[in-house]
Amino acid sequence: GEVTFYLIITGSDDRTVRLWDCDTGQCIKIFRTHTVADVKFDSKQIITASFDNTAACWDMVTGERVRHYRGHIGAVFTVDYDEEVDVLVTGELEVQGIWC
Repeated sequence: GEVTFYLIITGSDDRTVRLWDCDTGQCIKIFRTHTVADVKFDSKQIITASFDNTAACWDMVTGERVRHYRGHIGAVFTVDYDEEVDVLVTGELEVQGIWC
């Protein structure tokens, strides 16, 4: 039958994103990134918001940064995206960004 994995992801000031197996509690992969204030993921990519005033998209398999979103003047505290319409939304304290 079909095997289901329950995964969560965490980001940190230590410039890593960690992928965790919820069933075992084990960290199964560590990605070297930038400082992370917020993180979202799916089976193909990881999207991070950072204290370095940017957001980024990382390949879930290789860990390579595939897109870098610059333009904020302050730390980016939140990120969300819609895969269907290929839109990323980022936010800092007073400014929001929409990336298509």
